[in-house]
Amino acid sequence: MLAFRSFYLILYLVDDAMKIIVIDDHALMRELLLKACLEAVPGSRVLGAGTAKSGLALVQSGQPDLVILDLALPDRDGLELLNDLLAACSSSKVIGLSGYSDEFTLYQVTHSKLHGFVDKKEQTVEQLANAIQCVMDGKRYFFRIGPPGSGFPAERPGGLRQNSFPSRTTTPRPLWPGSQQPASRGHSKS
Repeated sequence: MLAFRSFYLILYLVDDAMKIIVIDDHALMRELLLKACLEAVPGSRVLGAGTAKSGLALVQSGQPDLVILDLALPDRDGLELLNDLLAACSSSKVIGLSGYSDEFTLYQVTHSKLHGFVDKKEQTVEQLANAIQCVMDGKRYFFRIGPPGSGFPAERPGGLRQNSFPSRTTTPRPLWPGSQQPASRGHSKS
């Protein structure tokens, strides 16, 4: 198994095909995302990682064209990892994924260096394929920011409007249970 994995990594590194790395801690989701990427970009080379640490190592060695990044990883916050991923490979495009779509998460996503965002709960494989195409064409992709009535605008691919967010009246919730908000964001803990 290790020899096969090493062979695949070598093939991934030397081929001219589009290189995609999926970082998601859920094995089933990761495998489905790998298949979705192969379907969206025929002939692409895809690799998966289950932790922030292994994902960063893959990005450093593999220099991918695209990274699909789960924002709620067990060993590190995905948005914190984003800066290290882009430092490791500045030419990579990064699409964030999350099952959380609360106001604070969406605010963080739209004010980050992510090239795109796909909501795991509300969006389809077809929308992920559209996100990949849009981001690889050099645009930002935010198909829909927030549920209807949330105060966040529905967006067209690549058409994110800045400064169109509702005012904060509540303490933001963490990206996942047990995480803390960074003090540098100006939010106080209750």
